[in-house]
Amino acid sequence: MDVVELNVLGAFRLVSGGREYADAATDKARALLTFLALEGAQPRTALTALLWPYLPQETAFDNLRKTLYRLRQRLEEGIPNAAELLIASRQNVQHDPARIVVDVQRFQSLLAACDRHAHRELAACDECLARLAEAVELYQGELLAGFRLSDAPAFEEWLLLRRETLQQQVLLALAELTTAWETRGDFARAHIYSSRALEIDPLREETQRQQMRLLVRLGQRNEALRQYESCRRLLRDELGVEPDPLTVSLYEQIRRGDLLSPLVAPLAAPTNQPVTVVESAPAKITNPTRWVDVPETGRVYGRDAELAQLQQWLSVERSQLVAILGIGGMGKTTLAAASARAVAANYGPSFSAIGAENEGKFDQVIWRSLLNAPPLDELLRGVLLSIAQQPSAGGPPTLPSSVNGQLALLLSELRRQRCLLVLDNLESIMQPDGIGQMCPGY
Repeated sequence: MDVVELNVLGAFRLVSGGREYADAATDKARALLTFLALEGAQPRTALTALLWPYLPQETAFDNLRKTLYRLRQRLEEGIPNAAELLIASRQNVQHDPARIVVDVQRFQSLLAACDRHAHRELAACDECLARLAEAVELYQGELLAGFRLSDAPAFEEWLLLRRETLQQQVLLALAELTTAWETRGDFARAHIYSSRALEIDPLREETQRQQMRLLVRLGQRNEALRQYESCRRLLRDELGVEPDPLTVSLYEQIRRGDLLSPLVAPLAAPTNQPVTVVESAPAKITNPTRWVDVPETGRVYGRDAELAQLQQWLSVERSQLVAILGIGGMGKTTLAAASARAVAANYGPSFSAIGAENEGKFDQVIWRSLLNAPPLDELLRGVLLSIAQQPSAGGPPTLPSSVNGQLALLLSELRRQRCLLVLDNLESIMQPDGIGQMCPGY
């Protein structure tokens, strides 16, 4: 039984037995076949309303019959039993999924298989990296690239939404591939995927930052600086905005020469063994006095993606503020503690080692629980005693008496050293009836 390949990621292509039926379909036939292949069986009334909305119903039904007949007739010239490719009853029309293989369905099944696979992290799973690579290769362009049906607004709306969904899926897959190969230390391959993502959406600043970092890792610092200038011009011309502060910060680091060594160390050879529970051992802390009240994490269940994202924000992008939000009992404290220990000590079985020398490391980590809403001046004094520079005599630092003075000293110390300050149970100092508002005194 001959199988027909329907490729709609990019230009419409209908292929069987090595032969392409480029002229087999009119524009309405292309739209009809694509819609049926992606949406399944449809009532005739729905198809006529979709493709011939401005015609009388009888005329629209007649056009649908003629479109189906001509498509079958053209395909039968080279495909045995082509009439069975499209199954039409008095009420419904559908394609034969056993005989029409659609690239969109293959693309999405590969992504779904990666989502279902129980690997510890993507960078350690050759199987899922191969799946994602195949998926992004299938994406040859937007759905029905360059195609329009100006007299069918409902179809145009459906096509626009489908295009957007598929584009976001391929961009996510490319970002995952870029991060995975960057984690493995294969910066050249990561650069290929980030470049592909920029071709699809050059306004995506997260991808622009990935590209800048990878160019530095490949020894192309000047190219990385030019990438920033190109990004800046593009954002200004297309959106009338300046780059995100994270992008500017990365540019400044590159300009100063702060990003000269690899951000990530290559992983050990992957085992591809399914992992559902991550055993998060205590970090190997070289100077325990610099770690203040960070809780032990024990086991972390099913949070590999969140752990990796927090590691990326804290160690690679050096974000200045990160919030972990969710309802009670979801494990926010455990997630925060596991992330803090991993990024500060460059240690953790769920992570690759990020950073070389002091890249991405913190001078110290301070954990403060706000449970029971401790007074602000008490909280400030405790933090300052932990991070403020000690006097030459070796005694405790002299702290300002006013809250404003203590806040000024805290900001000064945070500029002087790289410190990760974690505030747990933040909801304790939030007003219960005022969204986003602190209690008096905070």
